[in-house]
Amino acid sequence: MRNTKISSTMPESFWRSFPNLEVLDMSQNQIQGRLFEIPATLYEVELSSNLFSGKLPKLFNSSMLKLLDLSNNSFTGSLFHLLCSWGGNVTDALNLANNHLSGAIPDCWEKWQSLIFLNLENNNLSGVIPTTMGYLSYLVSLNMCKNKLSGRLPASLMWLKELQILEFASNELVGSIPTWIGTELLDLRILNLRSNSFDGTISHELCYLTAIQILDFAHNNLSGNIPRCFNNFTVLSKKETTEINPDSVLSLPGY
Repeated sequence: MRNTKISSTMPESFWRSFPNLEVLDMSQNQIQGRLFEIPATLYEVELSSNLFSGKLPKLFNSSMLKLLDLSNNSFTGSLFHLLCSWGGNVTDALNLANNHLSGAIPDCWEKWQSLIFLNLENNNLSGVIPTTMGYLSYLVSLNMCKNKLSGRLPASLMWLKELQILEFASNELVGSIPTWIGTELLDLRILNLRSNSFDGTISHELCYLTAIQILDFAHNNLSGNIPRCFNNFTVLSKKETTEINPDSVLSLPGY
């Protein structure tokens, strides 16, 4: 039922009409109102690009949900009710991007250790990045761009050895860019830290990111020389070329 111009609400009685439903895709419609709960029988739920509003839905402890995509809606409030009241230890993909979620990111990610894909982009989330995100050892893609996250990148993220995409652009993060990104996250292909308040120099440890394709540090407070190894990277910030001057100096607002 994807993209069929459905514009009604989804009452609680909807689920009673389909007691054995396992996969639901009603994305790209105009469904309105609250989404109160998601039955435990469902394995995949795709409700992106609708007009849902209010708090995030309740998940049951017996749920076997593998994929939950609620992106591009108008959900509001905290993540706590969804993330911490249920042990989502079988979920592979969670997409809550492009909503109006707010408050701190809860520190209960040990309940979501099966996650491979996590997208919280473009919300109003604030506070520090939780240390328990280090439990997400299977995570391949992490996107938290366009929020109001502050503080430093927690060292626990170095345990995400499978990461290929790490994006924290357009937040309020500070401190130096950690050296462990280069020594521990060796599978990274995309590293996007644009538009934060990182300072200091770019460490030569980032040269170990031999798989990197996109590296974006623009609009920070970085200084010093660009490591010579960056000549080998495919894309550097907004310069779409492999040729850069390794002796050039990063400007304070970005480069």
